[in-house]
Amino acid sequence: PNGIAPEWLDGAAREDCENPLRVGFAGKMTKRKRPLDALAAVHKACEDGVPCVLRAVGEGKLMNELIAGLHEGDAYLGVAHDMDAMKRFYAGVDVLLVPSSAETFGMVYLEAMSQGVPVLYTRGQGFDGQFEEGEVGYSVVCGDVKQQARMLGDIAHEYGMRSARCIDRAKDYAWP
Repeated sequence: PNGIAPEWLDGAAREDCENPLRVGFAGKMTKRKRPLDALAAVHKACEDGVPCVLRAVGEGKLMNELIAGLHEGDAYLGVAHDMDAMKRFYAGVDVLLVPSSAETFGMVYLEAMSQGVPVLYTRGQGFDGQFEEGEVGYSVVCGDVKQQARMLGDIAHEYGMRSARCIDRAKDYAWP
C-alpha cells in the first residue's frame, strides 16, 4: 500500500518506555487529524492513573488551541521540516497517537515504527489492517478519547517486544 525510504531504517528497538509515557502527535493541526483528541486522551490517561505527557509537532488551525490546552510536562515542539527533525522527535516519544478521522495510509505511523515507536492508529482507516492488533500497536476509534486513553495504558505491556516488532515490520515496507 505504501513504502518507506531506506534512510528511515536505522532505528533501534527500545527495552522499555519512560515514566511518564511520552505520547507523540505528529501532523497537521487540523480537525481531520484530531490533535485535540490526542491531547484529551493523554490527560484522560493521567486522570485514570497512567502518567503521560504529550509531545506534539506540526502546525495548522488548531495549533494555538492545542498549545493553550497543554498541561505541565506537555510540550509543543514546533514544526519538524525534514527526516532528521522527525527522527529526533521520534527519539523523544514512546508511542505515536494520531487519531485521524480519515487517513489514506498514514506514513507517520510507519516512520515511527522504523524508529522503534509503537503506534495507535485509527480503526477502519488506511493503516488499520496492515498488522495484527497489538503487534506494533493498536487501532483506536476516532473520537473515542476514553478508549484512546485505555490503549495508552495498554501500550506499555510487553513494550520491548512490541518496539522490536516495529523495527522488523517497518523493514517489510522498505521501497527496495
